[in-house]
Amino acid sequence: MSSQQNSGVGAVFDSLPSMMTIADALCAAVHEAGSAALAFSGGKESCVLAHMLRPVRDLVELVWVNTGAGFPWMADFVRAFSADWRLIEVHGARDEFEARNGLAVRVLPLRLHPTVRAYFTAETKGPLLIDWPTCCQAVRVKPGRDYMLKRRPGLAIFGQRAEDGYAMEHDAPSDGIPVVMPLWRVRLPELREYIRAHRIALPAQYPELEKSCDCWDCSARWTSEKLAWLGKHHPSMRDRLMERIAVVERAAVASLEQNAREVDAGLSGRPIAAQDVGP
Repeated sequence: MSSQQNSGVGAVFDSLPSMMTIADALCAAVHEAGSAALAFSGGKESCVLAHMLRPVRDLVELVWVNTGAGFPWMADFVRAFSADWRLIEVHGARDEFEARNGLAVRVLPLRLHPTVRAYFTAETKGPLLIDWPTCCQAVRVKPGRDYMLKRRPGLAIFGQRAEDGYAMEHDAPSDGIPVVMPLWRVRLPELREYIRAHRIALPAQYPELEKSCDCWDCSARWTSEKLAWLGKHHPSMRDRLMERIAVVERAAVASLEQNAREVDAGLSGRPIAAQDVGP
């Protein structure tokens, strides 16, 4: 674990033996800090942390980045927390970002990237595509981080866990704001047991699909598990996601095939046909 993921006051959480001791230590850390902001998605980790923080909720803001592309029921689920908490809704505007930069993709043909396309005057065939980390940073991470940097809470709290396999220090604010990830060493069975024991309410996709899904129709970060769940419960939503996946896959394949034709022509020494050349 990097020092950014649980630094300073947060380092104590790595050695705590149980969820209850984590909860006690977290409330004590918030008391000491005087104020805190919890990055809140409505997923299982952030709901568990909100439950742990209830004794000090007067000192805590829940910061929710609404991308505008979450599951349709997530907005009502998250906004219901405003009855007991100071809930800050920050707008991520995924659709606006997508209109300017294209659909998110796992494999990015550079000729379809908006920055690369701007170098050429000729029209490029195919849709705009953008790498998914850039999209995620712009739509989900940066709006929440910018709010925290402006608000400057005494403590910034995130719900990521080590077994998620994602280097989440990129999500955290900097500029001297202490960051803590209390659940970093917590395994999934422990988390599920805490949820069961405390009867913590979770969104409608749980327990079958254990994701908050900030952008449910992301054309890059989809899984067979999500597709199966959507097919079972929301077939029209699955069809929409499959359409988006098909757009980026067709574009990626076409671009790779074009590149292969250009390389083949160059290696063979024959002239490159006009139809085989593209920006």
